[in-house]
Amino acid sequence: MLVFFTGILTLGLEMTVGRLLMPRLGTSLIPWASLIAVVLFSYSLSYLLVQSLRQKKMNLSVSHALFAGSLFACIALLLKNSLLQALGSLDLLWTAILLHLLLAGVPSFFWAMVLPLTQMKENSRSAAILCWSTFGNLVGVFLVSLFMIPSIGPTATLWSLILLGLICAVLNHEKFKRKSVTVGIVTILALFGTKMIRVAQNSEVLEFLNLSANEKVLTLKHTPQQTFAVTEDVAGYHSFWISRFRQWAWCPDSHCGSNRIGLDHYLQNMVGLAKMKAPTPQETLVLGSGGGLLSWIIERESPEANHTNVEFDSWLLNEGSKGLPQASLTHTRSVASDARTFLESSSQQYDWIFIDVFVDADVPEHLITSEFAKLLKQHLRPNGVMIMNWLSLYDESGITRDWLATLETHFGKIQIERVNPINEILIAENHEGITPLFGRVLYDEKTDVSLRLWETQKAIRNLMD
Repeated sequence: MLVFFTGILTLGLEMTVGRLLMPRLGTSLIPWASLIAVVLFSYSLSYLLVQSLRQKKMNLSVSHALFAGSLFACIALLLKNSLLQALGSLDLLWTAILLHLLLAGVPSFFWAMVLPLTQMKENSRSAAILCWSTFGNLVGVFLVSLFMIPSIGPTATLWSLILLGLICAVLNHEKFKRKSVTVGIVTILALFGTKMIRVAQNSEVLEFLNLSANEKVLTLKHTPQQTFAVTEDVAGYHSFWISRFRQWAWCPDSHCGSNRIGLDHYLQNMVGLAKMKAPTPQETLVLGSGGGLLSWIIERESPEANHTNVEFDSWLLNEGSKGLPQASLTHTRSVASDARTFLESSSQQYDWIFIDVFVDADVPEHLITSEFAKLLKQHLRPNGVMIMNWLSLYDESGITRDWLATLETHFGKIQIERVNPINEILIAENHEGITPLFGRVLYDEKTDVSLRLWETQKAIRNLMD
């Protein structure tokens, strides 16, 4: 059974580190490829070392390997913020490799030793040992991704894995064969680990949000994709946050009157621009509805139209709009789906299409391609309008220029409205007679914009910090 728990540790660690660093490294292929490569490289070195020690007839204790892996994971986690600052000036690939090496590679190197050491000890049961190890891998992936991270967050999840590693080390150490001693040590570790998990959850709140002294956190929710929070200030107003960005504020009490909801003005501008271009919509679509505020504004401005919300994160789709008035979104259909997947599976056309899709500060790469722009054009009715929220900080890396060129291939000239120092609104219309600017496609399925997204992320981090 030890290899089963070690399987949970190794794959659970990989998933947790990936989610822990996602707000910093983004969600492109480069961070995930580097994580997988680093972990597999660590496994290979670990197996080679065990084989070499066996040939030299040197013994290595399973408990020592478990303890060393847990110790290095603990040290790396405590130094995480310092590592992020020290490595943040490097390019995306090297930052990802070094962070994954320290946070996942070194602990995996030691934890992975358990499998070959156990196989050598029980050679006749090698197939069964591999079976239990792989089954532990499967449990680790689903347990961490679907239950632990959404419940307690990635930092507390990593502390839980470290605690599991220490407990397994104690239970398999020869000096702790006496039950009373083992129970005592495991109890101490469990109490200490529980305390560290609570500290980790509190520190994660402080790291996630840059709160004033007058605000307190009411709810903090981690999903496999993002992190959400609800805070309250001294005046009783609640704020809804998505990945460190305050989305809107509302007052849950009736005494707030007409000021019950504080709207983000860039969202109001998006709807206002759509009404100027196409005043009487019959069908509207929001890709990336978030907590539902944009959809609430659209329904308020065009109550007679049919509205469709599309949001990738099902928890956000179901829970995020609870701060909005009870009578809101009565004419809105909500769909939990990826934006592009939804368009590919639908033939419905719309008068208004709004796009506000971000994972933290990242625009998903498959949503800034020529293929996606073509889908948008196909789903836009004649004389319809497409409105997209964009970050002005993408201008510096050239992403804005190239994405505009890609859109203009399908829509013709794109209008840009800057509403604040960060947000820009891209406007495309589907009028007859508008000539697409052919030959200007710069982004398609073969284009990798990860490195330029990384430069923009660093600029955003500097601005927010």
